[in-house]
Amino acid sequence: MEFVGEARFDNIALFEYHDEPLATSSKLDKKVDYDTIRARFTKIRQLVNRQLLENEHARK
Repeated sequence: MEFVGEARFDNIALFEYHDEPLATSSKLDKKVDYDTIRARFTKIRQLVNRQLLENEHARK
């Protein structure tokens, strides 16, 4: 999360993690629960959206 705050992206693609049946990672024992995944995604999305707006205003 700290990295995203410092990076100041101009563009970024975000997605919530989910297991892919054939991926090795789907067989790992310790999983992050969906509520945590959703909360992290939402927090990062809000941060990035704020940065993108700031970047847009700075260009004007």
